[in-house]
Amino acid sequence: MLLSIYVGNAAIVQASELDDAAIVTELSADDAANIAISDAGFTEKAAKYTNVWEDTVDGTAVYKVMFYVGPVEFIYQIDKGSSDIISKIVND
Repeated sequence: MLLSIYVGNAAIVQASELDDAAIVTELSADDAANIAISDAGFTEKAAKYTNVWEDTVDGTAVYKVMFYVGPVEFIYQIDKGSSDIISKIVND
């Protein structure tokens, strides 16, 4: 029996008791956008034209997040599994 649990927008899947216990958490697109915007030091309201899409970088599943605050463009790559920021670019 496999148990699936959702916390916010993140899916948490726990293996059955018969298998080795494992928890897999996948980051949602909304969560990735919030991580990027917060890391840049802004609020969600300040960010305009936010675009989030899935991609693979060096075999790692990531979200790419692009948004603008005024004329400044921010581009982030965030690991879907660990929620770590892999890279960020600021074009002003």
